[in-house]
Amino acid sequence: MVALLLSAKPQATPEEIRQALGQGANARLTGQAAKPDYAAGGQYGYGLVDAKASLDALLGR
Repeated sequence: MVALLLSAKPQATPEEIRQALGQGANARLTGQAAKPDYAAGGQYGYGLVDAKASLDALLGR
């Protein structure tokens, strides 16, 4: 996934990549809040990665 994002925007910083992955995560499929909720038993962090949503977040679409 990171390779896909970097191929679309080679000058992206590690922080931009991290934010794009977080913003593109789909927490609705996991049934938890859209943030890491490990204390409440959440196992999916921000949710399942959605490649298109992460790419759109990185490119500002």
